[in-house]
Amino acid sequence: MKKLLALLICCLMLLPAALAVEVDESPALSLEEIEMFYTSLLEQVKTEGCQIVENGQDTYLAQTSLGDIFLSSQTLSDETHVLGARLSVDAACLRGLKVGDTLDMIFQLYPNDNPTLKGTYYEATLAFRGAEPEICLGYALRDGQRVQEVTYVVYNWQADGIVKAGITYALDQGAIQQISLFTADALLTAEETETEISDSALVQESEEYFAYPSSQVGTDLDPFCREDLVFAGLDFYSLTPEKAIGVLGAAPVDEWTPDSDGTFIRLMQWNGISLVSKYDENKQFRSVYSLSINDDVLEGPRGLRIGDYLDTVIFRFRHSEGSLLDSGVLLYGDGENAPYGVITYGTDVDTIAYTVSLDGEVAMLHLTFRDDALQEMQLFLNR
Repeated sequence: MKKLLALLICCLMLLPAALAVEVDESPALSLEEIEMFYTSLLEQVKTEGCQIVENGQDTYLAQTSLGDIFLSSQTLSDETHVLGARLSVDAACLRGLKVGDTLDMIFQLYPNDNPTLKGTYYEATLAFRGAEPEICLGYALRDGQRVQEVTYVVYNWQADGIVKAGITYALDQGAIQQISLFTADALLTAEETETEISDSALVQESEEYFAYPSSQVGTDLDPFCREDLVFAGLDFYSLTPEKAIGVLGAAPVDEWTPDSDGTFIRLMQWNGISLVSKYDENKQFRSVYSLSINDDVLEGPRGLRIGDYLDTVIFRFRHSEGSLLDSGVLLYGDGENAPYGVITYGTDVDTIAYTVSLDGEVAMLHLTFRDDALQEMQLFLNR
């Protein structure tokens, strides 16, 4: 993995700074498309001859090689129809997507008018297509930078009400883990449909949160910079213990240690977070020295989280400008004078260091990886 990633970075150095490819706009999901796929799933049930069992009121379950398929009756007939499905195997589903495919592939095949995923910390509206008698709405549910679900839902007006159907892609670390198709148990009223669409419109207007850009090209991204020191309600460059308490609450651990020159070091610890500050001989605050995050409790610079994969982190900052080193890769800069970024490979642990110069002071983001997953984030300020 490490050698392949290093080779990829070096190959990317040979690419132009920007690649533009014109593609046709992806079509909106339709009820007809869902029903056609349902027909293929019903044929799968018939072909495999699998057992059909009760699964709650008026719903029956067929466990196939593709996954669970929910039916309207226990006995197959011309009146039997598919109500939904939960697919979790590596087999092509609607529009050819399958378990293991990426979030980017979803956005290539479905409409997305919100490439930066502006919205709230927990959700973003992706697209709104069509008008009565059929509307398609797309949205994403997330935990900060981690998109957990992408759903495209169709509202289809019929004589006695509105049919609601759609597809949800459940994701982990940007890869599809499960694909679920669904049809609402009952027809919706016009008022219920209007409420759901209005709720998504409100999210669409929100700009309180966004997804940081990611690029395999690398030279189209900014280096680690002053703005990256502002995250999760904290500004590391101007941080004080009091400001940290204002965001994180009282520290369960708050210890003072005298230094050899008569000054003091103050260590404050929260769950998965440590803050080290410097004080003078009278215990007057001088500056913050370091902030460490070693548990998945807080987003760091550019939304980094403990557990993020190594390539995910690399592709969120500038890279592909440097050269191969004896033990790693120079991502940008010279590796000695800020600003620079460098990755160092070890036997068990890999590290990345990003630096930025701020009015003669140097801030460093130091990242530690084990088994290609981020284990610790540390920010240092040299004052």
